[in-house]
Amino acid sequence: MRESAVVLTKRLAQTAQETFGDFEEAVEKDATKTAVLDGTVHPLTSYVINYVKFLFDYQSTLKQLFQEFDEGDADSLLTSVTTRIMQALQTNLDGKSKQYKDPALTQLFLMNNIHYIVRSVRRSEAKDLLGDDWVQIHRRIVQQHANQYKRISWSKCFVGNPQFAICSRLVEILNFVGPIATSINIQSVCPSQL
Repeated sequence: MRESAVVLTKRLAQTAQETFGDFEEAVEKDATKTAVLDGTVHPLTSYVINYVKFLFDYQSTLKQLFQEFDEGDADSLLTSVTTRIMQALQTNLDGKSKQYKDPALTQLFLMNNIHYIVRSVRRSEAKDLLGDDWVQIHRRIVQQHANQYKRISWSKCFVGNPQFAICSRLVEILNFVGPIATSINIQSVCPSQL
């Protein structure tokens, strides 16, 4: 009877690892054409993050299963599984970002999705496994996408392209009008104050 329980536990652990492998592969290869037109968080991102959060509801059970199966460090196995799933998601998001014709929207999409991932990890038990280094690295990636987004989207205004000449003219006007408006506000006296 005990031997049957051990065999069953090992089979269950193996099935769990295979399921995680299948999920990782499904995430990486997800080819849904659901386009997020405004660059917000993709439904796949929400789904994967909810799946990972759900995993951590059963963290102690998973650790026991992994320890039985591999007789190694259960924490490192769970960390490895989680890291691979997150990497598969990022790979998929990189592919989905290429659907945008506007490079600024590409950066906005990646920034929003990775920010959602980082924020969700920071607020969950996944942070304990993935660690502060993982969070910091991915926060820097978010910042890089934000900087790229600003650079790409605003560079159109400052390039000598005639199509966007109005932007540079508008900046000149705002630079001229801004101080005047400030002076008027400071020097204006409401009739009731006279």
